[in-house]
Amino acid sequence: MTLPPSPTDGEIVYVPVPRQYLQQVYRVLMRAMAEASGEAVEPETPPAPAANATPPPEIETPKGKMIDLITRIAKNMGADEHPVSLSDLHEAYIKAYPGIGKGSSRGSFDATINYHAINMRSRFPDINDKHKPAYWLSRPVFKRVARAQYMLLTPEEVEAFKRAVERDDPRIFQDEYDVAELLTEKK
Repeated sequence: MTLPPSPTDGEIVYVPVPRQYLQQVYRVLMRAMAEASGEAVEPETPPAPAANATPPPEIETPKGKMIDLITRIAKNMGADEHPVSLSDLHEAYIKAYPGIGKGSSRGSFDATINYHAINMRSRFPDINDKHKPAYWLSRPVFKRVARAQYMLLTPEEVEAFKRAVERDDPRIFQDEYDVAELLTEKK
């Protein structure tokens, strides 16, 4: 099986996986890579149940990109008006979407927020090439206001950020910065 190139062209990591799970790992990995690149992902067809099996309870899984689902929860929590912690946001996400696969682990959930935060060091897919295309440049959503405390960007902050990107403002490529600084620039 040939895997598509890494979206970050990063180093290949080898992870030991029991052989019986290898096919499932490939399937999950391919879906995650497709979702990360913004491709539409077809829903998986579940295997046919055994003749005497009890059908599983129906769990409604939301459709859409994970960042959109997280943004919806963040708005419901008031993250456009005050900071929210990553742990509270993740807990609300899991409660809102029980049984969801994407974002169920804290690692993938936190990483998704960091990739869409405009002032986090971990937003860079390649720390040696900070200008490399990334989600935070093309789809800014969050700002970090303190350790593990985030807020949604206001429409004014998004516009100021986009202008800073157009000007190639060096501040936006610093490891961390105060987003309020971008609002002081003239249009």
